[in-house]
Amino acid sequence: MTDVSRRELLKLTGTAAGGGAITYAATNGRARFDREEEDETTTPRGGARSLPSDSALARENTYFVPPADGIGGIQAVIDDHAPDVTVVLGSGTYVGSELTVRHDVRLIGAGVNATTLKLADGANTDLVVTPNPDRRASLRVRMEHLTCDGNKAHNSTGDIVYGVFWNGRFVDCEFVDAPTNGFWLAGSPNASTDNNVFRNCLFARSKGNGLRLGGSRTTGAAVGVARIDTCWFGRNGGDAMQIRGNGNFVTSGKFYENAGTDVYIDRGHRNLVLDSDLSKPIPTAPCISVRSAKGVDSSGNRIAGNVIYGSFPDAVFCRADGNDVRSLQIQNNMIDGSGEGTRTGIRAVGGEYIGCVAQGNAVVGSFSEAAIQLPSSWTTTGNSA
Repeated sequence: MTDVSRRELLKLTGTAAGGGAITYAATNGRARFDREEEDETTTPRGGARSLPSDSALARENTYFVPPADGIGGIQAVIDDHAPDVTVVLGSGTYVGSELTVRHDVRLIGAGVNATTLKLADGANTDLVVTPNPDRRASLRVRMEHLTCDGNKAHNSTGDIVYGVFWNGRFVDCEFVDAPTNGFWLAGSPNASTDNNVFRNCLFARSKGNGLRLGGSRTTGAAVGVARIDTCWFGRNGGDAMQIRGNGNFVTSGKFYENAGTDVYIDRGHRNLVLDSDLSKPIPTAPCISVRSAKGVDSSGNRIAGNVIYGSFPDAVFCRADGNDVRSLQIQNNMIDGSGEGTRTGIRAVGGEYIGCVAQGNAVVGSFSEAAIQLPSSWTTTGNSA
């Protein structure tokens, strides 16, 4: 194997996209990686860095895998050369299952709907996973410019992505047609799951949730500090986004025609839902929901600057279920309710609400009950309803 320039890799990518059966790998001479001997610590190493997409092909330890090699071809490069490996993907569809991404793996596609990772017919498992999610996180994984297709028409179960990530970056990706969840960023009791970013991604048509943050198949561990910016969620069968954790920011999102709650904060602190657009054609579930329960208070969450419209039982719904909701701020939202079954704009039920504020919200439309229904412990000023 020899080093390959950025121009040569681009040429190879273009040739493969045109139908050439080329498999090419460029290496900087590092030795073959043995998974069993590598210490996959969950403690972040020094020198972590984000990878700009325009520099992907200029990196050392970069490999091109053509679509004909499928998920198995991508896995072979990761197994042989991770950590710190960039896999460049061409235009076409890579079929397979359980692509296992480990520390510092970067998957760079040719663009959404150009490069597709697709779950094989009848696989009934996950498309992309991390190893041993109950014990460790995969550090600094990056996925860019590709579509991940769960192929729900030919699978009865499976998440598109299931795993524990730390400092992951998921940029310009689509997660569509999942048999279960589009992306489950799982929590782990033994590994950090902080500082993950989703930017300009689409989560659509999953049978379950579009994006699930926290919990796992074996534990209820929370996640922290995921930033979900300028993402689009549409026609998911469950919740568009479900959050179990702390310090997660949802900003400038688009939420349309999701059957479940658009943003469900299921226990957690300091989570923000800001400047997003949320709409439902029929009242299947609230648009935004905040809950405390199971021994966990919910505190310091903020819902502000959103535009919420359409038909919904409640635009913003809060439930204190045996635990307190503290310092919740619902501010400066525009809520326009319409259609049969639309009950309230803002509603809170259950137990104790301490230091909670609903302020500056404009609530208009047609509601079967009072537009704003909150306990007397709330501070409510400057709302128009």
